Amino acid sequence: MNFSKNKALKFIVGVIIVLALFQIYTLWFTPRDSQKDRQSSETVARLVLDLGNGSRRSFEGGTVAGMSVWHALVQSANAGGFDVDYRTQGEKVMVSEIAGAGEAAGRWIFYLNGKQIDSQAIALEPINGGDVIEVKFVSR
Repeated sequence: MNFSKNKALKFIVGVIIVLALFQIYTLWFTPRDSQKDRQSSETVARLVLDLGNGSRRSFEGGTVAGMSVWHALVQSANAGGFDVDYRTQGEKVMVSEIAGAGEAAGRWIFYLNGKQIDSQAIALEPINGGDVIEVKFVSR
């Protein structure tokens, strides 16, 4: 009878050790692996780039306090591998070309959550998680 109790006790201790190791593993590795999955719409903004020729690209990324439409455009350009040509005048940013489409053939219009914003004030226009930025090229 003692033999049976010892065997059951060893089994229970073994199960506890396995569960403890599993818990340690999940605590150690899971947060880094699932961090992007845990970003909610409350911290993620989307930028949709419409080049005016039927080509559209979409980018999503986390937002931080003080982030603007301009910051989102620059981060999208870095992630998407395209150039943004611009000039500044004080706090204004004038975008002249994005991904090869430029002001010689048209102009860029910026929208934040469906509302058109001043294209020269994109560096001053704050964004938050859940925002949708649309950048559209309109031919002349």
